Amino acid sequence: MGPSYLQGRSLLPQIRLDAPGTVSGTRKFWEATAGPDGLRLRWGPDGRQGQTTLIAPDRCAEGNPVRELVHRSESKLAEGYHLKKACC
Repeated sequence: MGPSYLQGRSLLPQIRLDAPGTVSGTRKFWEATAGPDGLRLRWGPDGRQGQTTLIAPDRCAEGNPVRELVHRSESKLAEGYHLKKACC
């Protein structure tokens, strides 16, 4: 069972970051959504479905998907990704 503070919420903490074009000119995206089941990540080339993975709450920083979202987002920003949109 995930964090109770995220149970039943219609809007979950979410972020989308974009990377500048790579050497081949391909733009990339990275998305993260913190929910009661953990942190869901999606990434790949812009305009495509990309890959997804789910990090269970017990594998998140302090057992907290929101803290894990913040930590991973800060890492991506340090890599050169930039904010595209923030939700809610």
